[in-house]
Amino acid sequence: MKKFVTIITVALVLLSSTAFAKDNYSVGKGDWLVGAYADVNRIWGGDVASQTIFTMASEVGYFVWDWLLPEAKLDFGVTEGANFELFTLGARAYWNKGNELLPFVRLNMGVGSAEIGDRYTRFVLNPGIGCDYLVAKNVAIGIQINYEAWIAGNLSNRFDIPIGFSIYF
Repeated sequence: MKKFVTIITVALVLLSSTAFAKDNYSVGKGDWLVGAYADVNRIWGGDVASQTIFTMASEVGYFVWDWLLPEAKLDFGVTEGANFELFTLGARAYWNKGNELLPFVRLNMGVGSAEIGDRYTRFVLNPGIGCDYLVAKNVAIGIQINYEAWIAGNLSNRFDIPIGFSIYF
């Protein structure tokens, strides 16, 4: 728990340090994002309660304004007896003002399927916050803090903190 609180505190400090800068955006309207990330997390509730799961995801988005990036995301999760797939659409809102940090909030919704049920029969809500750090002009590493709710006959929940790699072009 102490580690989780430390990670959240660091993420909030990084996000707030760029929220009030007055320079131009380092990425913006007309740019694309292609990214991937992975992590290990826990599921609770529903059919696969208290399972440890390894998750990999890919995402693609396009800045329609300097601060708004609609995105599509595809997740795959692997655990003992409960592998899943997830496809969501949503958007990120950035508030960076011209430096290497690209903080954002996001909200995605979509459909998911688990090995234990029918394909793509579960509604998924997936909000989160994150921050990418540009290590080169268009290459970033980042971290996100996400919540995921699988809504079907019963509710499954998941918090994850994935680390990822993104290219902005």
